[in-house]
Amino acid sequence: MSVEEINKYLTRRKSRRFKDHDYSHPGAYFFTICTENKECIFGEVIGGITYLNQFGEIAKEEWLKSADIRREIDFDEWIIMPNHLHGIIFINDFYFWDRQLSGKDNSVLIGKSKLIRLPKSLSTFVSGFKAAVSRRINDLRSTPGATVWQNNYNDHVIRDKEDLETKRNYIIENPMRWWEDRLNPVNF
Repeated sequence: MSVEEINKYLTRRKSRRFKDHDYSHPGAYFFTICTENKECIFGEVIGGITYLNQFGEIAKEEWLKSADIRREIDFDEWIIMPNHLHGIIFINDFYFWDRQLSGKDNSVLIGKSKLIRLPKSLSTFVSGFKAAVSRRINDLRSTPGATVWQNNYNDHVIRDKEDLETKRNYIIENPMRWWEDRLNPVNF
């Protein structure tokens, strides 16, 4: 893809990110990532309980591994559903101040479009997690390079304790509401 094609794509693509928010800044973030075409590849929900299959277990293992290798984040509530994952992460102060004090600007500029994928940011974490899960699932399926996840993700900057509790409850109750969930394929 040429630089011109990348610029055209980026200008046309509407960002889902909170305008002017630094997603590497310390804070709490709720996000949802969905599988490609919302295909139920991670398991099933029976009686309000999520049962993960082999691919779901891979997603779970990579999620837990992420907490060990990415010291800049802490996990809060999270759930893997048949075709999506909800999670809350906290980005820690130490790594933000370390980056600020170093004076490094790690953003990438292409034409007039600024790609924001700062080290130790939400987008870097999500991208790395999705890549690790995709690689392992594609190895099992013998489908190298096949798409596992949708291209983007939805996020919400958590603003206060009430907002945090609301998101936690949403995650905890998600399997019990699966039959009315808009991400359940029977509701498309």
